[in-house]
Amino acid sequence: MHHQWNGELKFEFVRGDLCRTRAESFVRDQGIKPFERSFDCLVRFARRCRSRLRGRVKDDSSWWLRIVEQSRPYSKIELK
Repeated sequence: MHHQWNGELKFEFVRGDLCRTRAESFVRDQGIKPFERSFDCLVRFARRCRSRLRGRVKDDSSWWLRIVEQSRPYSKIELK
């Protein structure tokens, strides 16, 4: 499947405190309560620990390399 793009894509890189502020604003706009967010983080952390203890999950970042490789034909960004 091929899609033609004729428009303009505007973006900016945001770091540090501004990044944190925007992320918090996004979460707030989604109506996610601070307790729900904290509880979700705790549950996901507990699941990761359980999986590691059972030997099911190892730190595997190879998915990132596969995504980069798949997107290579569509990107003009030079990776080093």
